[in-house]
Amino acid sequence: MKKLNKGQIPEKTRHPGVFRVSTPSVDDISVMSGKIGFMILLIVFNIAMDRVDAWGKKTSKKSTVLSAQKVLAAAQKRLKKARSLRDKGKMELAVEEYKLALQTDPSLAEGCLELGDLYFEIKIFESAAIYLESGLQLAEQQGLDAILIGRGWCKLAQCHQKLGKLDIASGDLVKAVRVLPQDSMIRKTLGDIHAARDRIEDAFAAYQEAVKIDPSEVEPWWAMGDLGLRNKRANFVQEAYRGLMAADSSKGKEFRDLMEEAHIKPLDLPIAAKNSDIARKPDDPYADSYADPYGDAPDTTTLKQSSKIVIPKATTSTIPTKEIPGEIIASAIKRLFDTDDEISRKAEAELVSLGISALPALEKSLGSSDPDERIKALGVLAAMGKLAKSAIKSVNEALNDDDPGVRDAANAAIKTIQQ
Repeated sequence: MKKLNKGQIPEKTRHPGVFRVSTPSVDDISVMSGKIGFMILLIVFNIAMDRVDAWGKKTSKKSTVLSAQKVLAAAQKRLKKARSLRDKGKMELAVEEYKLALQTDPSLAEGCLELGDLYFEIKIFESAAIYLESGLQLAEQQGLDAILIGRGWCKLAQCHQKLGKLDIASGDLVKAVRVLPQDSMIRKTLGDIHAARDRIEDAFAAYQEAVKIDPSEVEPWWAMGDLGLRNKRANFVQEAYRGLMAADSSKGKEFRDLMEEAHIKPLDLPIAAKNSDIARKPDDPYADSYADPYGDAPDTTTLKQSSKIVIPKATTSTIPTKEIPGEIIASAIKRLFDTDDEISRKAEAELVSLGISALPALEKSLGSSDPDERIKALGVLAAMGKLAKSAIKSVNEALNDDDPGVRDAANAAIKTIQQ
């Protein structure tokens, strides 16, 4: 075998894959030790950095929570100041303070709703609608109080009614009724929409229903009286006057001045008075105004519900159910057939949310001469699913429709209804 010099690398032996290595020198050991030490140092450094990173994340998370709490506290402070300014009648300053609160915390639902309500109060309806819509979206996402949300939709309906957007206003009322089935201000707003459409008798009926729900609410009484004055309906004027005097005597006296300007003599009679209880003169021009459609005097002990949007305290009371007004359903049906797809889609969602209350109107729509309208009505019934079970007979009849699109829509509806 060939003799190797010191430090020389051995050649390959006769056995493949086998090497013979000489004993490492002192220099080689020194180099290897240095490399191992460096690797150990690198591992220790990485472990230390991981711990630092974990501590940093924990600290960052804690800082984020503290920062969010500070933001909320600052926003609430501005909100409190805005409310105080509003109560003092400093509306412009209140508006600016509300805006600063929302700049501090854009997710402040109550701030949006209250600013929208303030804009409504100062009759800037476009801005009111913008903030109310934003606030309602946030309030629903955050699961805020049902009364707050219902009154918010009602206020938004009032905005759209003031802006002449009556169909949109009716859509807002659908959402309000879904949350608050029995609410005097919703019925009052429905009356305003009827009045704007010159449906005077329907408007009076809605106002009367509103004051039945809550005789202590001033706005429905005032709206009834104002409509009576404008249409020379003395009986409703007198009824509104008596209701206002019972609900808020200062408002009653203010309305009495309007009556005197219209040359209508105020009759200070209890609202519960019956025709048989009153000695009526044959020539009495106000004889028809004595009748009381309710029979009972309003309960003046009932707590007044302000139409101003405020954040209510949590309540455990349940809200009674009540039939959906036909006007709201009719408006949704009308918008379902709108040529604007977006309006039609929103109306479809509203009708689905109304559930069985909308079924009679939808079944009636299946008799429309327009096949597109029949198809849309079937689409809503399909979306309702099992809720539309009572309309299955009408849907089955649509299977024999002359229009193939209607037949297809009927088949699709039957499948979902019978699932």
